[in-house]
Amino acid sequence: MVALTGAGISTDSGIPDFRGPQGVWTKNPEAEKQSTLQNYVADPEVRKRAWQSRLHSPAWHAQPNDGHRAFVTLERRDRLDTLITQNIDGLHVKAGLSPSRVIEIHGTMHEVVCLACGERAAMERALARVRAGEEDPPCRSCGGILKSATISFGQGLVQDDLFRAQRAAASCDLMLAVGSKLSVYPVAGVVPVAKRAGARVVILNAEPTEMDELADVVRARLDLDDPAADGGERRVPVTRFEVRLRRPLAAGAPFGDVGPYEELKGTLHFAIDPKHAANERIADVALAPRDHAGRVEFESDVSILLPLDRARGNGRVVLDVVNRGNTVAVPNFNRATRPAFRPGSDPDPPVDPGDGFLMRRGYAVISCGWQIDLPEVPGLLGLRGPEAVDAAGNRLRARLHAAPDSGARPPTCSCPTAGHRPYAAADLDERDAILTVRDQPDGEATTIARQRWSFARIDAGGMVVPDARYVRLDGGFEKGRLYQVTYTAVGAPVLGLGIAALRDAVAWLKHGTAREGNPAPGLVRLAYAYGRSQTGRLLRTLVYHDLNVDEQGHEALDGIIANVAGGLRGEFNQRFGQNSRTART
Repeated sequence: MVALTGAGISTDSGIPDFRGPQGVWTKNPEAEKQSTLQNYVADPEVRKRAWQSRLHSPAWHAQPNDGHRAFVTLERRDRLDTLITQNIDGLHVKAGLSPSRVIEIHGTMHEVVCLACGERAAMERALARVRAGEEDPPCRSCGGILKSATISFGQGLVQDDLFRAQRAAASCDLMLAVGSKLSVYPVAGVVPVAKRAGARVVILNAEPTEMDELADVVRARLDLDDPAADGGERRVPVTRFEVRLRRPLAAGAPFGDVGPYEELKGTLHFAIDPKHAANERIADVALAPRDHAGRVEFESDVSILLPLDRARGNGRVVLDVVNRGNTVAVPNFNRATRPAFRPGSDPDPPVDPGDGFLMRRGYAVISCGWQIDLPEVPGLLGLRGPEAVDAAGNRLRARLHAAPDSGARPPTCSCPTAGHRPYAAADLDERDAILTVRDQPDGEATTIARQRWSFARIDAGGMVVPDARYVRLDGGFEKGRLYQVTYTAVGAPVLGLGIAALRDAVAWLKHGTAREGNPAPGLVRLAYAYGRSQTGRLLRTLVYHDLNVDEQGHEALDGIIANVAGGLRGEFNQRFGQNSRTART
């Protein structure tokens, strides 16, 4: 399928269209002059008004809507080949669509170009000059006229983009036109190109278009749920397994009668129903953004170890509940080494099978990322998911207590939550933020004067840089003392999706089909989870919140081993929870 989108798809994001009843040019015909290259070049007053329009454009604050997200869903289901957009707002890519699939046929508002020398730069740099008082900022390199990197009336399209769009249209099976009156050429010409090549044409627009007579379907509702494709059953949470690495384990050496194993490493994609009873105990899942089908999407890094001859497996899988992104099952059961990941290290070191205990007995192993606040270190297995937002779409805020890392901290800078990504401070200058210090967990706390510390870090050159995720103390932190910062944090990821990822990854291996990317359909009958320390507490939290039953009513885990986990649970399913917080912090 090839899609063509116009201004109408972005109106729900608060960006007005051009020719509709409330369109920019309908309400202000003078604005059209700013979009004509001849007028823009000839008249400085037109350029000044254009810069003010750019400065105050609602597009800078716009967020993708369900229409944009619908195309992301289509891409993830391998149904979208190319998207041609007449829009300059960049919302398709911001929604998550692969940039390589998007042809911005009319350019982008996020860059400027010099009409004299052709130099391009970020639009924000030019707007900063306008805010500083330059009414018509010239090119800094040659003094030429600057213009947004968009296609104006009287200006030719980028020929490579046009040819690519025409080739895509000529080879597609379905042309879907959304939110466009199809009156601007030459881009509107891709619709008849597709029709002549034998494609079906579907037009989705609020008003009649100039191409309606060519369409097979006009003003249709776009239904992405496609229940017929699933035999009339509810869609399973795992939508696909994106394999990026496939290799033999231990160079293909056999493990007894089971034979050799292989590793499949990649990304598991999920989409869960926030209204389903299986998910309603996931904190804040009802506040997460949803795709066009009303589901909440997220993804996990996974590594799966399977017998090369699937029939030799024992029908059991060990769910390796990774600890702070590191595998624990094979290193512990097989007495193997565990790689140490750090910036710049190999993200895909060979798996050490140790003595082969699990493999010789035919176990499959799936190591699944669940933690959303891991540091950005290649090789760690984590989860990427949405934040909860309020009814107006705003990020959530809350008063938070965090313990700056009590290990080998830098002399004047510390990051809360045990070296993992902390919650950002909503206001770097918050007067009510408090930093305290004590010598014992139950000792008396001393409040440190606000003027002595700040939300900042020390960069590589020794300079103090404001940073909402770091705390800097004049004179440095004293090693061995216990610090706590209390502040207003912003941005609350839906942490409980990590538990859903573990549950649904196992359910996928047990009940999923090849259609969802299951590499061993029918192999796994029983699943046992292994968690160590932090992730042993996570498994207790899974049981406590009764999150072991999936959307199809299956129990995912048949047994749990919570090793050296103490007697606690953890902050794994609550708003502004701290995954890495321990009993000491």
